[in-house]
Amino acid sequence: MLAMRSALLLTSGMDPATEPFPLCGVDPRVDVLNLGAHLRQLVARAAARAQCDAVLLVERVVEYLRSGRFGSGRIATVAAG
Repeated sequence: MLAMRSALLLTSGMDPATEPFPLCGVDPRVDVLNLGAHLRQLVARAAARAQCDAVLLVERVVEYLRSGRFGSGRIATVAAG
């Protein structure tokens, strides 16, 4: 889920330094619930930033993660149109 968060930030062109980081470490169950809620809100912000539909953005993020490019230091930006 944290990799998805990072990929959302990268592919949408958002600045990771300006985005809040979800609190984790108290209880694994609560951590997963909090991170899920955080990701839902982040998808909406990232789609608005990338100027595309949230479903399209998530599909591109999943493709990006599957491609093996994630973590390579390359930054991809999802562009509208």
